[in-house]
This record gives sequence, C-alpha cells and structure tokens, in this order.
Amino acid sequence: MQAAIAEASVGSPLFIKLDLDCPVLKEDDPALLKLWNYIISRARVFGRTMRFNNQILFLEPGQFIFGRIQASQELDLSEWVVRSRINSLVDL
Repeated sequence: MQAAIAEASVGSPLFIKLDLDCPVLKEDDPALLKLWNYIISRARVFGRTMRFNNQILFLEPGQFIFGRIQASQELDLSEWVVRSRINSLVDL
C-alpha cells in the first residue's frame, strides 16, 4: 500500500496521490474507507514537535496520534468497528 504526499510550501494546498492498486480502495467496506480518509487527513505532512501526555514527541511525516475512542466519536462508528478496521489495515 502506497500513499505519497506531494511537498508544498506553507499555505499552498497539499495533494495526496494514492496507488490505484491500494487494497483499501478495492474494499467494499464503507467503514474502512471512512477510517482510511480519517487517517489520511490527520497524518502529518511535515515533522512537528508536540507535547502528549507530558512527553515531548517528534511526529515524522506520515505519523499522527490516534485514539479509537475519539475516532469512533468523530466518525460515528463503534469502537469495535474502528478497532477491527485498524487491525485489518495493519494486516495489509
């Protein structure tokens, strides 16, 4: 599975190019696609230092902090659905 994010200067739009052979795009599972879009929209494009749980973390491009409870609330999916779809993405 490949996703490439084009580099852009600050303030300009970012474009995400997905490999059309990506297994997620071939799935007929609306919850998985909804979660995939959520993940892509939150992944860092540029590195960033941030504080999380009283720790200083550096998030590299493509990384983000994920919590299934918050994701389930924002996506209007059950926690079980979010957890199982994340596990299916890990297995790809």
